[in-house]
Amino acid sequence: MKKTLAFVLVCLVLLPCVALADVDLSEMNFAQLINLEKQLQREIMSRPEWKEVTVPQGFWTVGVDIPAGTYTITRENKSLNVFLWKKSLNDYSTGGMIVNTVLNDSNPTIGKVALKNGNILEITGPVIITPYKGLGF
Repeated sequence: MKKTLAFVLVCLVLLPCVALADVDLSEMNFAQLINLEKQLQREIMSRPEWKEVTVPQGFWTVGVDIPAGTYTITRENKSLNVFLWKKSLNDYSTGGMIVNTVLNDSNPTIGKVALKNGNILEITGPVIITPYKGLGF
């Protein structure tokens, strides 16, 4: 009985050391690393400490690449187009296109945009996405 109790106590003492061990990423293949990166990005963006992320040009699915939420979108440095599609690209049916905005020197920001799961965000250049803060009161 004493040996079992001693073993359990030793395991409890060593458990925090195992939890703090570095993760060996060299054993992961490329697809696993990309998946891990996406999971990390979604987790970071869901935290209250998160301030902003730069999103490159492309097509991004809300709920997969970007967490659903209400955001402010600002151009990084050049003029670009921002489209938000309800469910599929180039859906010009009623309600298919939610946002169609040009960000340029005179209009550098979309102040508030709600991204819902399944929406597709299409951007023609890099943008900075930050959590929407309201009017700041």
